[in-house]
Amino acid sequence: MVGSGRARQGKARIAVYPLLARKGNAAGLGAVRLGVAGHGLAWQGMAGQGKEHSMPKRRQPKEVWSITRARIWARDDGRCVHCSLVVALDACHIDHIRSGKLGTNEDNNLRVLCRRCHVLRADMRHRGMIAAAIRDGIIPPDWRALVWED
Repeated sequence: MVGSGRARQGKARIAVYPLLARKGNAAGLGAVRLGVAGHGLAWQGMAGQGKEHSMPKRRQPKEVWSITRARIWARDDGRCVHCSLVVALDACHIDHIRSGKLGTNEDNNLRVLCRRCHVLRADMRHRGMIAAAIRDGIIPPDWRALVWED
């Protein structure tokens, strides 16, 4: 790490990280991480442009997502594609068949699931929903035998 220093309480720490060489950045340097100890990070772009650096946005804007959601729900006849339970538009879960970096928001990668089937799908990205589903009585405490895969 070039130019890093120890952060003290309330003091900003600055570190320059080597990046892949990009147009206008032959040296491959340019992203600067700014942060205050214990207060998260912000990224400043190349040459101090002040732009935040993050992964490409994968989430659709709310207005677009509500239209996509309604279209997928209508396509799947308002039913969970796994258990065929009728699910209201405001209660359905729109699931990415292929999730993560390889997943997209294309219609052929989306499907309607009820909450129970969504929680029990064998995808590590869904593990955060387990505790709330147990608490709400959606799944039993011995849920592992109910997990399903495509």
